[in-house]
Amino acid sequence: MKALALLFASAVAAIGPLDGTLPGFSPHRQRTARPSFNYTTYGGCHNIIVFASTQAETEVLWLRLDLDRNALPSSSQALTRDLSKLVPPARVEVDVYSTADHFMPCSDVVTVKGSKLEAPVIWTARRGTVTVTAVPPTSEVAEYPVTVQITGAVFEGPDGQKISPPRALTISTRAGRLVGG
Repeated sequence: MKALALLFASAVAAIGPLDGTLPGFSPHRQRTARPSFNYTTYGGCHNIIVFASTQAETEVLWLRLDLDRNALPSSSQALTRDLSKLVPPARVEVDVYSTADHFMPCSDVVTVKGSKLEAPVIWTARRGTVTVTAVPPTSEVAEYPVTVQITGAVFEGPDGQKISPPRALTISTRAGRLVGG
Protein backbone atom coordinates (compact mmCIF):
# COMPACT_ATOMS: atom_id res chain seq x y z
CA MET A 1 0.00 0.00 0.00
CA LYS A 2 2.90 2.36 0.78
CA ALA A 3 4.35 1.65 -2.65
CA LEU A 4 1.03 2.57 -4.27
CA ALA A 5 0.81 5.79 -2.21
CA LEU A 6 4.37 6.69 -3.22
CA LEU A 7 3.58 5.98 -6.88
CA PHE A 8 0.45 8.16 -6.61
CA ALA A 9 2.40 11.00 -4.97
CA SER A 10 5.04 10.77 -7.72
CA ALA A 11 2.36 10.94 -10.40
CA VAL A 12 0.75 14.00 -8.80
CA ALA A 13 4.15 15.68 -8.58
CA ALA A 14 4.79 14.92 -12.25
CA ILE A 15 1.40 15.88 -13.71
CA GLY A 16 0.09 18.32 -11.15
CA PRO A 17 -2.82 18.39 -8.72
CA LEU A 18 -5.86 16.21 -9.21
CA ASP A 19 -8.38 18.95 -8.49
CA GLY A 20 -9.31 19.59 -12.13
CA THR A 21 -6.37 21.89 -12.72
CA LEU A 22 -3.18 21.47 -14.65
CA PRO A 23 0.32 22.58 -13.60
CA GLY A 24 0.58 26.35 -13.87
CA PHE A 25 -3.20 26.73 -13.79
CA SER A 26 -4.42 29.85 -12.02
CA PRO A 27 -7.84 29.10 -10.53
CA HIS A 28 -8.56 32.74 -9.65
CA ARG A 29 -7.91 34.07 -13.14
CA GLN A 30 -9.84 31.21 -14.68
CA ARG A 31 -13.02 31.73 -12.66
CA THR A 32 -13.33 35.30 -13.92
CA ALA A 33 -12.79 34.65 -17.65
CA ARG A 34 -16.01 35.43 -19.53
CA PRO A 35 -16.93 34.59 -23.13
CA SER A 36 -16.87 37.34 -25.75
CA PHE A 37 -18.91 35.38 -28.35
CA ASN A 38 -16.81 36.93 -31.17
CA TYR A 39 -15.86 34.01 -33.41
CA THR A 40 -13.84 34.04 -36.65
CA THR A 41 -12.78 30.41 -37.24
CA TYR A 42 -15.10 27.44 -37.69
CA GLY A 43 -14.66 23.68 -37.99
CA GLY A 44 -16.29 20.34 -37.43
CA CYS A 45 -16.00 16.57 -37.48
CA HIS A 46 -17.93 13.39 -36.66
CA ASN A 47 -21.73 13.38 -36.59
CA ILE A 48 -21.86 16.20 -35.28
CA ILE A 49 -19.16 18.12 -33.46
CA VAL A 50 -18.81 21.73 -34.58
CA PHE A 51 -16.87 24.60 -33.09
CA ALA A 52 -16.14 28.29 -33.48
CA SER A 53 -13.11 30.07 -32.04
CA THR A 54 -11.89 33.60 -31.60
CA GLN A 55 -9.06 34.85 -33.80
CA ALA A 56 -6.60 34.43 -30.91
CA GLU A 57 -7.98 30.90 -30.23
CA THR A 58 -8.50 31.78 -26.56
CA GLU A 59 -12.21 31.04 -26.66
CA VAL A 60 -13.95 28.06 -28.25
CA LEU A 61 -17.71 27.58 -28.60
CA TRP A 62 -18.44 23.96 -29.35
CA LEU A 63 -21.39 21.68 -29.76
CA ARG A 64 -21.55 17.90 -29.69
CA LEU A 65 -24.57 15.90 -30.84
CA ASP A 66 -24.32 12.19 -31.52
CA LEU A 67 -26.46 11.76 -34.61
CA ASP A 68 -26.99 8.89 -37.01
CA ARG A 69 -25.03 9.74 -40.16
CA ASN A 70 -27.82 8.20 -42.25
CA ALA A 71 -30.54 10.29 -40.60
CA LEU A 72 -28.97 13.76 -40.44
CA PRO A 73 -31.27 16.79 -40.26
CA SER A 74 -31.66 18.51 -43.64
CA SER A 75 -32.65 22.03 -44.67
CA SER A 76 -36.19 20.76 -45.21
CA GLN A 77 -36.22 18.77 -41.92
CA ALA A 78 -34.14 20.69 -39.33
CA LEU A 79 -33.37 19.22 -35.91
CA THR A 80 -34.15 21.52 -32.96
CA ARG A 81 -33.20 20.70 -29.37
CA ASP A 82 -33.86 22.45 -26.07
CA LEU A 83 -30.43 23.16 -24.55
CA SER A 84 -31.75 22.53 -21.04
CA LYS A 85 -32.67 18.96 -21.99
CA LEU A 86 -29.50 17.75 -23.73
CA VAL A 87 -28.39 14.36 -22.45
CA PRO A 88 -24.63 13.64 -22.25
CA PRO A 89 -22.55 13.20 -24.26
CA ALA A 90 -24.52 15.90 -26.15
CA ARG A 91 -23.48 19.38 -24.99
CA VAL A 92 -22.97 23.01 -25.91
CA GLU A 93 -20.27 24.95 -24.10
CA VAL A 94 -17.77 27.76 -24.35
CA ASP A 95 -14.22 27.08 -23.18
CA VAL A 96 -12.22 30.21 -22.29
CA TYR A 97 -8.40 30.20 -22.01
CA SER A 98 -5.78 32.87 -21.38
CA THR A 99 -3.56 31.51 -24.19
CA ALA A 100 -3.90 29.39 -27.34
CA ASP A 101 -1.99 26.52 -25.66
CA HIS A 102 -4.79 23.94 -25.58
CA PHE A 103 -6.43 21.20 -27.64
CA MET A 104 -9.02 22.32 -30.17
CA PRO A 105 -12.13 20.21 -30.84
CA CYS A 106 -11.67 17.85 -33.80
CA SER A 107 -7.89 17.82 -33.46
CA ASP A 108 -5.48 15.48 -31.81
CA VAL A 109 -2.59 17.93 -32.17
CA VAL A 110 -1.59 20.80 -29.91
CA THR A 111 1.33 23.19 -30.17
CA VAL A 112 2.44 24.41 -26.78
CA LYS A 113 4.20 27.75 -27.02
CA GLY A 114 4.53 28.05 -23.26
CA SER A 115 5.56 25.38 -20.82
CA LYS A 116 2.15 23.99 -19.90
CA LEU A 117 -1.30 23.24 -21.25
CA GLU A 118 -4.06 25.27 -19.69
CA ALA A 119 -7.37 24.06 -18.30
CA PRO A 120 -10.35 26.07 -19.57
CA VAL A 121 -13.02 28.03 -17.81
CA ILE A 122 -16.11 26.13 -18.98
CA TRP A 123 -19.39 27.92 -19.61
CA THR A 124 -22.20 25.39 -20.17
CA ALA A 125 -25.40 26.18 -22.08
CA ARG A 126 -28.31 25.85 -19.65
CA ARG A 127 -31.15 27.44 -21.67
CA GLY A 128 -32.00 28.19 -25.27
CA THR A 129 -32.37 26.13 -28.42
CA VAL A 130 -30.02 24.67 -30.99
CA THR A 131 -31.15 24.07 -34.57
CA VAL A 132 -29.07 21.89 -36.91
CA THR A 133 -29.30 21.40 -40.66
CA ALA A 134 -26.95 19.42 -42.88
CA VAL A 135 -26.53 18.34 -46.46
CA PRO A 136 -26.55 14.53 -46.31
CA PRO A 137 -23.17 12.98 -47.15
CA THR A 138 -22.74 11.16 -50.44
CA SER A 139 -20.66 8.36 -48.92
CA GLU A 140 -19.63 6.93 -45.54
CA VAL A 141 -16.36 8.90 -45.54
CA ALA A 142 -17.54 12.18 -47.05
CA GLU A 143 -17.57 15.45 -45.19
CA TYR A 144 -20.80 17.40 -45.42
CA PRO A 145 -21.95 20.99 -44.86
CA VAL A 146 -23.66 21.63 -41.55
CA THR A 147 -25.20 24.77 -40.05
CA VAL A 148 -25.90 25.15 -36.35
CA GLN A 149 -27.82 28.07 -34.87
CA ILE A 150 -27.98 28.64 -31.12
CA THR A 151 -30.73 31.05 -30.02
CA GLY A 152 -31.81 32.41 -26.67
CA ALA A 153 -28.82 30.79 -24.99
CA VAL A 154 -27.86 31.28 -21.37
CA PHE A 155 -24.43 29.96 -20.40
CA GLU A 156 -23.48 29.21 -16.80
CA GLY A 157 -19.91 29.62 -15.57
CA PRO A 158 -18.02 27.69 -12.90
CA ASP A 159 -19.19 29.94 -10.07
CA GLY A 160 -22.81 30.02 -11.18
CA GLN A 161 -22.54 33.31 -13.08
CA LYS A 162 -24.77 33.50 -16.17
CA ILE A 163 -24.16 35.21 -19.49
CA SER A 164 -26.06 35.38 -22.77
CA PRO A 165 -24.64 36.13 -26.21
CA PRO A 166 -25.81 39.46 -27.65
CA ARG A 167 -27.19 37.67 -30.72
CA ALA A 168 -27.94 34.20 -32.09
CA LEU A 169 -24.75 32.19 -32.65
CA THR A 170 -24.38 30.56 -36.08
CA ILE A 171 -21.73 28.06 -37.11
CA SER A 172 -21.59 27.07 -40.79
CA THR A 173 -18.85 24.54 -41.47
CA ARG A 174 -18.23 20.96 -42.57
CA ALA A 175 -18.52 17.86 -40.38
CA GLY A 176 -18.30 14.12 -40.87
CA ARG A 177 -14.57 13.47 -40.88
CA LEU A 178 -12.76 11.80 -38.03
CA VAL A 179 -10.69 13.55 -35.36
CA GLY A 180 -7.20 14.27 -36.70
CA GLY A 181 -8.37 13.67 -40.25
